[in-house]
Amino acid sequence: MNSDHSLEQLGPYRIGRKLGRGGMGTVYEGVDSTSGQEVAIKVLSPSLAAESGFRERFQLEIESLKKLRHPGIVHLLGWGEQNGRLFYGMELVKGSSVEEELHAGRRFNWREVTQLAIELCSALKHAHDHGIVHRDLKPANLLLTPDGKVKLSDFGIARLFGATHLTGDGGVLGTAEYMAPEQTEGRGPTPRTDLYSLGEVLYAMLAGRPPFQATNLPEMLHKQRYAKPEPVRRYASDVPEGLELIIGQLLEKEPADRFPNATVLRRRLEAMLESLSSVSHSHEFTVASDSADKTQSINKAIPLAETRIAESAMRLASSDSVENQALGEDLRLAPLDQSTSEAEPKKEPKSPPTTSFTTIEEEQRRETLPRLRDRVLFISQITLITVSLFGAIGIAWWMLHPLSSDELFAKIKSGVDAESGRNIGEFASEVSLFLDKFPDDPRREQIKEYQQEIELSHLERRLRRVASRRQGVHTLLLVEQEYLKAMNLLPSAPDQALHRLKSLVVLYETDENSEDANRCLELARRQILQLEPVVAGNISKQQNLLSKHLENALSLLDSEPEKAQRKLKAIVDLYSNSPWAGEIVAQARVALVQE
Repeated sequence: MNSDHSLEQLGPYRIGRKLGRGGMGTVYEGVDSTSGQEVAIKVLSPSLAAESGFRERFQLEIESLKKLRHPGIVHLLGWGEQNGRLFYGMELVKGSSVEEELHAGRRFNWREVTQLAIELCSALKHAHDHGIVHRDLKPANLLLTPDGKVKLSDFGIARLFGATHLTGDGGVLGTAEYMAPEQTEGRGPTPRTDLYSLGEVLYAMLAGRPPFQATNLPEMLHKQRYAKPEPVRRYASDVPEGLELIIGQLLEKEPADRFPNATVLRRRLEAMLESLSSVSHSHEFTVASDSADKTQSINKAIPLAETRIAESAMRLASSDSVENQALGEDLRLAPLDQSTSEAEPKKEPKSPPTTSFTTIEEEQRRETLPRLRDRVLFISQITLITVSLFGAIGIAWWMLHPLSSDELFAKIKSGVDAESGRNIGEFASEVSLFLDKFPDDPRREQIKEYQQEIELSHLERRLRRVASRRQGVHTLLLVEQEYLKAMNLLPSAPDQALHRLKSLVVLYETDENSEDANRCLELARRQILQLEPVVAGNISKQQNLLSKHLENALSLLDSEPEKAQRKLKAIVDLYSNSPWAGEIVAQARVALVQE
């Protein structure tokens, strides 16, 4: 259990060990008690929930995050509030983050970095296509799975908490190491903001350090705005020139000078890999030295219409959206020469403790339910009209052309014929109709036998339903309960089931029973008739086999008495409760006493 003894359960989540802690809150490992699924639970700091507008931002962010369903993005599973604590459950990724790997001294080779970058492009495209910008892409938010894949976590955290709370586990400075220049100037982030941060992450994975290093936040922000990073090949000489140029373009200060979108970047990375795979190892992948010409030639390789469509979609998703207008103020950093913020955030009045929890599945059902209800209602109305119409036609036809006794009998007999494979219960209405309409028909007794079969069939299905649900057994008659006990033994011990059924019939058949009890006894008699030949054959085989074991034990009494005694005792222990083995067990007991 976690060290915080006061926190053991949030919603359906049982809280386990602590995975990490930061200024925004604490992350725990846990288990969904309803499904058994392992999850990661982020519990937000109570002080944040008291800030003005935070709860509204939290709900807006949840609305965005639940749209993201991609294998390269950590899935949001559910969210809620309990005793003033806001929390949400995420997919648990059992692996380390890129930040942990870098701190442990790992240096990623350029092929690993390129492949992971291609996967991240796919995840970012999915988010950007839904109008969502990550805003805080850094090594701590890249989780490596045991099979070598990468998952992007903490989507929208920057927007949710605002610039003053961009702390994470590495503090404000750690986050600023991967912040785009436009973010440091308070400009609204766009998909190209994520691409800049991705370039810094790729640089760090190759070089073992971020592009810029500083001792304080103002110095770091200044470098992000104006400094030019050292070429990555100064720290990793094996990096191809083509990859260095790609990272250089990602780290352009002006968003317009970077790649237009994640799709273009992914294609460029894939083209580089293919190029390096097709040439001999003695030739390096080279590009013209003029980076501006390179950028122009790269962009020309992408169809003009596709680029324009992608640009238009991103502008629509990120620049003038209502969401950005509502939340953009929270992302603006104060000027470097300003020591305090313009106004302290207002505290919201305290509200009574609330408890709520919602899962992604519930939200999806809630959204689809109205549409489904309308469709079901429409289909039900059409079905009702159709059935009513055909029913009216059928009744009119039957009233004008009623079946004769011969026709009705033929229909029943052909339906319940053993070779037809149909359930006799399907003809209950025809059987009742025959008995009501033709009381003097000589075939009435045969039809009454069919009626009894139908009643037995209904009883057997009812008892099976009760047994399968394991509920309502106490409402059954005592004879019905005993019948179910016997039938439960049938798969594992058919001989014991047969013995119980026979005892049941002997005990109850002389009583003045109700009709239901008599039907149950009839079911028991039929089961006995079916079981007797099967059990007899099995018993014969079992008796023969057990007799051989007894003979073997008896033959060892003189030469190996201890072994013989063990075998005799095993026969008594295993089969003393089996009626069919009574005689053999008795012989084993006699031999043990004599010894």
